[in-house]
Order: sequence, then C-alpha cells, then structure tokens
Amino acid sequence: MCIASYILVFDSTTLSFSRIQYPRGMGFPKMIMLSQAHDDFGVYLICAEELQLAIWLYKGDSWLLVDTICLHEMYDDSRISHHKLVVRHKIRHVGVNAEFVLLELDWFVLYLDIKCRTFHKAYEMTIADRHLGYYIHPFMMIWPPTFPVLKCDPGSHAA
Repeated sequence: MCIASYILVFDSTTLSFSRIQYPRGMGFPKMIMLSQAHDDFGVYLICAEELQLAIWLYKGDSWLLVDTICLHEMYDDSRISHHKLVVRHKIRHVGVNAEFVLLELDWFVLYLDIKCRTFHKAYEMTIADRHLGYYIHPFMMIWPPTFPVLKCDPGSHAA
C-alpha cells in the first residue's frame, strides 16, 4: 500500500507496521507498482513518470536505481502499428523480481521484457474494454504442458 511519500509495510510475523521512504529525488509519482524480489528480503518499485519507467530495488535499508527505460523510444522502435502520440499509459502488472511489466499504452496491452528491452503486443483493446474496465491476471505455466494419462475403463463405455 502506498501512502503519501512512503510505502506502508505490514510485517505479519510481528504484527507491526513500518514505513519505507521513497527513493530520494523520485518526487510523488502517479503510477507505481511493487514487486517482490526472489530472495524475499527486497522489494522492487516500478515507477512510470510520463513515458519513462524507473526500476528501483529496496534492500538493506537503502534504494538502488536498477534501470530506467524510455518507453517513447521503445514504442517508436517497435513493430507494433500505432500512431505517433501516446495519449494514455498505465502499469497493469509487474512480474516477480521485476522481470516483466504489462503496460497499457493507448489501445494496446504490451508485455515489456525488462532484461531484453523488448515489447510484445499481448492484447489490442476494443471500445467495450475501455468502457467496461478490465483486470489483468497473468498466468505463468511450463510449456509444453503435460497432461495425465486417462485410465481407460472398458466397462464404462459399454452400450
């Protein structure tokens, strides 16, 4: 939960609250999302200011700026058909360890691979999507999937 100039943290083992200040110089961003680090001792903060994405890691009582990505340049360089002006953008989901981000840019939901710095179009929205609203819940699975073998019971198929 983000409140004012800090992040409110609840420790379920001690049943206590604490505060983590935003990184210095970050200001008051309109769009942020948190992501857990693999080691459970850190947290990533992903911040979108205009068309710039900043990725911060909080570990050991200090912030480290891990990466900054200019979304405007990536959007222009991508092969996704679009008009030049990005009017609307929003962070929809962030993967564990800040490995990927799902972004809404204009009429597209885009998958941004942070390590490779590549966009992939995940979905093109319709007018109904905009009016009804929607939620994004990514589902990760192994590929190809393996299915259990069904047991064949000859007696169950008798006519």
